[in-house]
Amino acid sequence: MGMHEFEAGADIAITALDKSKDAGTMDLRSMYHSVAKFTRQWDASLQHFHILSLLLKHRFTYAFPVVEHPDYIQYKAYFDSLSGYQGINRVPGEDWGRENPQVAMYCNPSEAWNDYAGTNVPEHLRNTGMIYFDAGSELWQRFVDAGKLTGADAVPPKEIPIEEVIAGVVRAAQEQGDVDIISFWYPLITTIAAFVAPEEIIPLKQNPHLIKIREIATVTEAYKKNNDYGATRLPSPDDFKSNFLEWGVGEELSDLFQWWYQPLRQWYESPEYTN
Repeated sequence: MGMHEFEAGADIAITALDKSKDAGTMDLRSMYHSVAKFTRQWDASLQHFHILSLLLKHRFTYAFPVVEHPDYIQYKAYFDSLSGYQGINRVPGEDWGRENPQVAMYCNPSEAWNDYAGTNVPEHLRNTGMIYFDAGSELWQRFVDAGKLTGADAVPPKEIPIEEVIAGVVRAAQEQGDVDIISFWYPLITTIAAFVAPEEIIPLKQNPHLIKIREIATVTEAYKKNNDYGATRLPSPDDFKSNFLEWGVGEELSDLFQWWYQPLRQWYESPEYTN
């Protein structure tokens, strides 16, 4: 089961970036790639049909009629039998597995079983079966090799650190006056510490993108809103008193959290705070 806070965070990030006043100058295609990659690290996935119009708009996700699939002729009976919303694996029609991962999605909105894969599809794609896949993916490469994607569409997304992307998200949210977005990502971005070596944890306090996120969370007082779900849950006053020992973290992570959540701790200790 996916960790839904990461899926929700991806939706939030992709939407906020599209609304940014700098959207026209940012590489949103690569930023969306980073968000999708980060989400996959948490047994979760980008929920394409929540935000499909934005993914298509910025050419991170591509849509083609099902007959354009490179293996359509070989697996014609399988492809012709598709309906509603389904995943397509590397070997079409075979069971999903480590050697046969999902490489695309199929959707026929007129037959889709719910709004998730129905009304969220752009209107001009609603009356036919389409396959969807992302820039940089296995199937994308096959379309590039076949000459069906050319020019900028044939260039893989750049690798952008997720904290740099989320710094852009919270800047956009601050512009838009949306403190909820900042409050959601303020704790969620700390999970990047799970994927760095112990000796790399301390330098996170000098990471300019994390510093910017923390700064914006502080000036907007986003740290005062606890979304209270999974990795978006804020530490309690007791967590600070125990130096996060109940979180089962080491000394380096404890130090990181004490720094990161210092604005929250100061609020807890202020006369204005009431439990």
